[in-house]
Amino acid sequence: MDHIDEDVSHIDDMLPTTLSEGGNSYYSYDDFSFFDMREEHEKQIRRNSVRKSHCQNQLYFYQKYIYKAINNCDGTGGYRGLVGRANVGNRENSHISVSKKEARVVFKYHHIILKLPGEYKQDFVTYDNEKCELFGLDSINHKNVTTKFTREMKDVQRFLTKGAHSIMKNFPVPKVFNVNNHACVGLEETIRIMAGHHGLFGFAWDGRTQMPNRDGLNGTKAVADLVNDIFDAMKSDGLSDASIRETHIGWVYFWSDSFLRCFVKQKDNSVWILTVTICPPLSEINSGRYTHVLAMGKSSEDHTSVIEYYYREVKKLMKGFHTYFGATNEIRCMSVGCLFHSSDRPERQFVTNTRKEGHFGKCSNYSYCVDFEKLSACKECYKKSFSTFFLIIIVQNIANAINILVGLLIQMIHCKKAYQSQRITLWDQTK
Repeated sequence: MDHIDEDVSHIDDMLPTTLSEGGNSYYSYDDFSFFDMREEHEKQIRRNSVRKSHCQNQLYFYQKYIYKAINNCDGTGGYRGLVGRANVGNRENSHISVSKKEARVVFKYHHIILKLPGEYKQDFVTYDNEKCELFGLDSINHKNVTTKFTREMKDVQRFLTKGAHSIMKNFPVPKVFNVNNHACVGLEETIRIMAGHHGLFGFAWDGRTQMPNRDGLNGTKAVADLVNDIFDAMKSDGLSDASIRETHIGWVYFWSDSFLRCFVKQKDNSVWILTVTICPPLSEINSGRYTHVLAMGKSSEDHTSVIEYYYREVKKLMKGFHTYFGATNEIRCMSVGCLFHSSDRPERQFVTNTRKEGHFGKCSNYSYCVDFEKLSACKECYKKSFSTFFLIIIVQNIANAINILVGLLIQMIHCKKAYQSQRITLWDQTK
């Protein structure tokens, strides 16, 4: 598997013969297509090209699945493929990889480079090169090692961090998008990538054993009510009882707050962050490994649309979605629901659009979510809206004045006719 022919006609041909001809079923590359969150125009290798590029997230976890299927203790398949593609400088080469030992050495080297501050990175590379020259290791040819540990910092960056075919550029990460001037990543994609790396969640309902888990928060009434709501959501979506029992059911909770990145002009320089914690097991609940940043933006921006976006997404995830679990090396259905949204009092009052109360200080925020198109915040937009409002009032007043004049005119005409008819009647009586 370390040296696979690059001329293989299809990516699934890299699957070992022992797997493809065995009695057990196996997954194909297309079975991991739920990792591909790209738009259609992003899938092209270049503009106006018919050929499509590989999704690096999908390729990473498919290679991990293959190597783990060969050896259940080997979870390095995805990283071995990343190193192989970075070595040859071709991120589209899906049939190349390196040995497990070589990938482990590259990972440690990679880890040290990322940990070191900027001014020490070059010192470490220089030290490593001079050490190899001292022992004469630079002149030894190792046929089984394909990685070239470069001597210059620019080559290290091209191989590890900044190059188009580098390890970090093609490492599995969620797609970043914009919601009301906030940098956001998808909750569903975040869960799938985390599950692909390990998937050791503390589910409230285990779909493999079909048994509930009552450790920690899973034993509370809030989680029991949430599980019942998820059952109802999946039933309303048409899933059978057997499919629901085989689904992993978990929970997430959100947390949001603002932070100061500097103490100059605090109001203009604070940063707002929204995080999610994905059903950690009881032993890892305080480790922080199950908490991820979902959105980030300026504190002065309106965060309502961002929070509503994730509330809608987690409501959709209650109906279930398929994902790959790296720990068990299988694709299963998973469902999550929102347990609560945690925040301090000022943040909670902002999210719920309630006013701050007290004996001192001024009240801030709104008692209702304001429509900024009708009630603008800046002065220019306010003047524009105000002038439009007055123009509408003037037009309405002119219309009302015309209606009044027309009404008076009609009334005068009727009065004149009635007066003339009355005079004629009186004249006839005098005769």
